Amino acid sequence: RKYYATYQHRNALTADFVAIMEETSGQDLQKFFTQWLNQGGHPQLELTWRYDSKKKATELTISQNQQGGLFEFPLEVAVVDKNGQKVVKTFKIESKQSKFEVESLSEPYKLILDPGTKLLFEGTIQKK
Repeated sequence: RKYYATYQHRNALTADFVAIMEETSGQDLQKFFTQWLNQGGHPQLELTWRYDSKKKATELTISQNQQGGLFEFPLEVAVVDKNGQKVVKTFKIESKQSKFEVESLSEPYKLILDPGTKLLFEGTIQKK
């Protein structure tokens, strides 16, 4: 609302929009805007997973395979068992390859990247 009120019927630059968003949110958003506006491409993700029955956990490896720079973002992953029970976890992706574990009593039936569709990316999922 503040952006609209400030720049209604006027020209504005991206920097003006960023400044209002940072002021309103109280956060430094430079990295976010730099990677999504100034860096070419988009994340190309590959999720590989395996279930460890001894640990009762699903081990995840998430790789960024795009050409160019890396992206930093939170990524939700849903782990669904054969009964339809779903656990959604959010992971901070900050590097070319990230490893995580999700506790699960049984082997997952399927995994879903970004179940709430919050991120622009291409992705594949494969079991190890």
